[in-house]
Amino acid sequence: MFEHRSSTRVLLAAACAAVSAAGAARAQCPGDKLLATDRQTGDWLGTAVSVYANIGDGAPHVMSGAPMDDTAAGSNAGSVYVFRRSGGVWQQASQFFANDAQADDRFGQAVSCDDPYAIIGATGVGATGAAYIYERIGSPFLFAAKFIPAGSTAGDDVGRSVAITADNGGWALIGAPMRDVDLSPNFGDSDPDAGVVYLVRRTSPFTWTVIDTWPTRFSVNAGLASGEQFGSAVAIRGNVAVCGAPFGQNINWPDSHGYVQVYRRQANNSWLSQGRLVSNNAASGDRYGAAVATDGVSIAIGAPDDDATAAQLPMLGAKVNSGCVYIQRWHDGDWYLDGQVFAPDASDNANFGSSVSIDGDTLVVGAAGAKKAYVFKRLASHNWVPVHSVADPDNTAWGSFASAVGVRAGHMAIGDAHDDHDASINQGAVYAFNLATDLTGSDSCTAPTIIPGHGTYTGCTLNATPSQFSPVTTCGNTSIPQGPDVWFSWTPLCTGNIIIDTVGSNFDTVLSVHSACPTTGQANTIVCNDDATGLGLQSLVTFNYVRGQTYLIRVTGYAGAAGQFALRVVDWAVPANDRCQTAQSIGNGTFTFSNCRADTQTLLGPSCTTTNGGLNPVHDVWYRYTADCQGTVHINTCGSSFDTVVQVFDGSICPVFNNAAIACNDDSGPYCGPAAGLSRLAFAVAPGQQFYIRVGAYDFDPSVWTDYEHGDGVLNVSCTAECRCDWNANGSTDVPDIFAFLVDWFAGSHTADFNLDDSVGVSDIFAFLACWFAGCP
Repeated sequence: MFEHRSSTRVLLAAACAAVSAAGAARAQCPGDKLLATDRQTGDWLGTAVSVYANIGDGAPHVMSGAPMDDTAAGSNAGSVYVFRRSGGVWQQASQFFANDAQADDRFGQAVSCDDPYAIIGATGVGATGAAYIYERIGSPFLFAAKFIPAGSTAGDDVGRSVAITADNGGWALIGAPMRDVDLSPNFGDSDPDAGVVYLVRRTSPFTWTVIDTWPTRFSVNAGLASGEQFGSAVAIRGNVAVCGAPFGQNINWPDSHGYVQVYRRQANNSWLSQGRLVSNNAASGDRYGAAVATDGVSIAIGAPDDDATAAQLPMLGAKVNSGCVYIQRWHDGDWYLDGQVFAPDASDNANFGSSVSIDGDTLVVGAAGAKKAYVFKRLASHNWVPVHSVADPDNTAWGSFASAVGVRAGHMAIGDAHDDHDASINQGAVYAFNLATDLTGSDSCTAPTIIPGHGTYTGCTLNATPSQFSPVTTCGNTSIPQGPDVWFSWTPLCTGNIIIDTVGSNFDTVLSVHSACPTTGQANTIVCNDDATGLGLQSLVTFNYVRGQTYLIRVTGYAGAAGQFALRVVDWAVPANDRCQTAQSIGNGTFTFSNCRADTQTLLGPSCTTTNGGLNPVHDVWYRYTADCQGTVHINTCGSSFDTVVQVFDGSICPVFNNAAIACNDDSGPYCGPAAGLSRLAFAVAPGQQFYIRVGAYDFDPSVWTDYEHGDGVLNVSCTAECRCDWNANGSTDVPDIFAFLVDWFAGSHTADFNLDDSVGVSDIFAFLACWFAGCP
């Protein structure tokens, strides 16, 4: 059971001790830096990344290309590394090379993996470039096929982009964006750098075949194909294939604005074009389609050179080449625009959208110019909000952080091919993050990280962005610049007092609580603190909260400070009567309580076997009741906010295993009104008799903390002097009482529910007769 701290003063004393112990140590922010075990200068690991889950055990993996790796085959032959996360630790699992590797092949320029298949681009092979496909049987990836498509010529850049999926038997895309092809109606014409994409299908184990080339003749407008670089980016998942042409054009549109071509697989395994996707505000040089990704339902499209307008960024103003990302979503047989997102801290030449990856409701966007990656969450249709951002942890001047990103099944990878490590240059690295644990706290107030309450939550603000609303200041001090901030959301299940602090953080924190997200002119602040008394540079707030109201908790730094934080939340006190041994003595009356931090007293016998299968109540509190009348004690939990269970035991000693309850009830039916799950029971007593009353919650799921099991409770207790077996109320117990009771019993009247178990049955007859033979005083 969690240690009870009864007052703010006790917590403050403990906090002072903790901050002294924390000292000045500064831990690294969460996330793992993945390096090649044989790293060398100029390898460029992280040029391309792909995140996937092992089909055997589900373990997360990252595949990354190092196209400039010097191998036994020669300089810049290139290689591909595979990293595996096991037991919370990332380790290099394997490294593989082209089976016919030569110098300057640049094997690993592009990578894509959907276990057990992988495809690797090698743009330096020959003069044309090539792509290699691998299949995994057991641990290693084994070579399956190599593609230099027929008709390839020098400079085609085959393999600059690749994508693969294990869906529907196995399909792959190979981009050759610099290929000169004849796509116009004028046969014999050649459109320089028009670009093509090759569609590849797995026809049998280790056999892959090119079955189509996109776009087909006449699929583009005459005279508009030159220089489009169709296939600069490709993606495939499920029944959806996507090809980007970042310099593509449409008639009467700005030059080289870019477009994306979408294809859908049919039941007969043919692929049909679904037409082009274009920007809704296209401008020349946006490079719409420079990066694409799909999860089979949504498509993310990067336009890294898009110029944002002041209307699009009202808090930041217009930006040049700041970039944006469009999300298209499949619905009712068509693609519709589900959102357009910008970096929350957009800047000139940030190139937001230079890399993208999408998986369900999670979107990761790289901004190569700003050397940052951003995580967005889809809250609803047309509502994608930024929740995390990650800057280059090494802040390398010549780094290329976020030029490649990937996300799958809650894990994110960010490539930095020009990362310098061990005093070497451009070795490259990959940064891996578990989105559920490594990036605690949301970068957005509108999509905060939800917490259940009591506990300690750690995270990092170094990679966060400051809120773009002027009222969110350092506790109202507008002269001090705000730091990067993260947001949490908490909705209490009970009413009480809470204490929140940042003890254990390694920077000068500011802590505030808000009733709603701040807006321009309205901070909505409930409480705020910079430096708490006795806690040095750490913060502490306390306030009274109301059950069911949502509170937003913000962690930031003083004057722009940032680092690793610890957010400690102590919300509900452990009830003093959490155990039978510390039961609260009561008589008749109404007693309120909270079981939100009550423990469960175990090793007791079955409870209410007719209504909940013998399960014991959980999160229970205890009372010791002394009767003051000869008659019947009536107990109910009407007014409680959770599903209650009540047991009554003999009061001479605390019950142990297999002690039978004198009375027990789970659900009272309609007695407490429309509220479901409340309890009612009654039992006969004599003056001075003592009983233990146990009030707990019905255990819906032992593995889940639910609001059905916690809340504010009400216990109503009364003792009624009466002789219940004097059924005809003539002042004595006699034979006519038996006949009168049986008349009601056979009629099924609810008044014949003598044992108060919410049903009329044979047990009521026995209970009545027991009372009748005992007689009334």
